[in-house]
Amino acid sequence: MRLSREAWLLLRRNGLGSSDAPVLLGLSPFSSPYSLWLDKIGQLVPREDTPHQAWGRRLEGVVAEWIREATAWPVQQAGAVLQSRPHPLLLADLDRWIVHPEYGRVPLEIKTTSATQAAAWRDGPPPHVLAQVWHQCAVTGAPAAVVAVAVWGEVPRWWVVAPAPGDLTDLIEREETWWTTHVEGRVPPPVDDHPATTAALGAGPHDGPALILPPAAWDWLRERARLVAARAAADTALDLIDNRMKAAVGRAAVGLLDGRPAVRWVPYERTTWDTARLAADHPALAAQYSRQVLARRWDAGPGMRLVADQQIEGSEQDAEG
Repeated sequence: MRLSREAWLLLRRNGLGSSDAPVLLGLSPFSSPYSLWLDKIGQLVPREDTPHQAWGRRLEGVVAEWIREATAWPVQQAGAVLQSRPHPLLLADLDRWIVHPEYGRVPLEIKTTSATQAAAWRDGPPPHVLAQVWHQCAVTGAPAAVVAVAVWGEVPRWWVVAPAPGDLTDLIEREETWWTTHVEGRVPPPVDDHPATTAALGAGPHDGPALILPPAAWDWLRERARLVAARAAADTALDLIDNRMKAAVGRAAVGLLDGRPAVRWVPYERTTWDTARLAADHPALAAQYSRQVLARRWDAGPGMRLVADQQIEGSEQDAEG
């Protein structure tokens, strides 16, 4: 019997699922160790599936049936969430089981992806997917797994993968250490620049009282000021280069190098709403379809000014000395 989404979210918060393995190893393009930590300690609001994820779930059955027909290997529904007996922290919610002629019943992991991500699968399952199926092998005791991918517009492909000796032992040790240190010990993983970390730290609310930053914040702000200045200088240099090329192109639509397009003016058309006119001509209609959104934006401006003031004070002291 499949769990409801609410029950599944509650269960996975109390352990590590197969999709968590590549995250805590720093291999996932979709999530980060820091955002995973916030999720496990209950400080991250669960997100609904994106349309891409929802559509991928719908296609799992289609891909599974295609693999069954192509290989003649029996494919079975996975059922409930599985839990490792020797390592009860480890959970697995399999897509399907598949009966391999050599390895027996093993996990079948099904992925769907767009053509823009096809290169990641050129040489087989990417590292973050292998970490996921190694976790499934650790939970189920299976000696191997089958990974299938359907790139939109292409025939599905599949691979039989087996962990090397020591892979599962190392993974289990790292997962249990991560949980003990960060979840049970409430010690956050290092903050990184992963988009998932940025999104998690930006999730509200941010309405608590002011607090004193650590002394290291001075160094962070000084480095931020340096990077902002470097970015501004780079933007100015790019504008200069682009303006030189635009002047060289003149009224032409395309600039050529060695007979091939190098730069060009790309025509495009877009439609925009004249919201001011709509509000003036149809105020009731405009009010009906408008909404107010309360949000907060990150502002490091005050700190940048503190750093600038500190630099000025230092320069004045040097001059006086």
